[in-house]
Amino acid sequence: MNSIVKGTAIAGLVTVALTGGAGAYDLNNAITNSQTTLQDVTADTNLWVKAVDTKVDVSTAAIANSLSAELKGNTYLENSQVLGTAADVKAATLVEAEWIGGKATINTQAIGNNVTASVADAQFVNAHNSQVTGWQAPRPVDPEAVSNVIIENAAKVDVSALAVSNAFALESNAPEINLTSVQLNNSLTTAVSNVSIGYTNALKSSSVAIGNQVSIAPIAIK
Repeated sequence: MNSIVKGTAIAGLVTVALTGGAGAYDLNNAITNSQTTLQDVTADTNLWVKAVDTKVDVSTAAIANSLSAELKGNTYLENSQVLGTAADVKAATLVEAEWIGGKATINTQAIGNNVTASVADAQFVNAHNSQVTGWQAPRPVDPEAVSNVIIENAAKVDVSALAVSNAFALESNAPEINLTSVQLNNSLTTAVSNVSIGYTNALKSSSVAIGNQVSIAPIAIK
């Protein structure tokens, strides 16, 4: 028997898939995105299990604002995301088990503002990005991810916690990329993994907290 448990809370989510068909230097895609989250976004998963024959897969995610775009052709992207001054983003996972015959995978994510864009078959990409988390807040907002794991016996255990305030990622092989990005973060970005294992053949645990992150990379050749 396999056990798969997922908990997800998303306040603002945009997913775009477009294909442009104009000339090489025409504008094929023009996207303007504005997202604001003013209240808390929380996700909790609590799992108690005595025995599982094969594997356990548990994931919990709390996301305030998110834009995902897979595009083709010359692109203009304008993004503005704000996590309000009184809004917290928190994800928590609790797993307690006596015996797991296979691998136990536990993943917890709390994300304030996130953009993931992939632009193929383009001559240029122009992007303007603005992301704000907790700026001038009366109290810091908290992208907080916590994984608590207690397992007596498992073949393999993989535990991770990821907390991100602002992230912008662009993949494109366009010869011209123009990006203007401003990220403001006044949050207590926290990732915690608490792991207690009686016996296992292999154990992997990680906790990653990121305030601001921008990445630009070519599209991988498949």
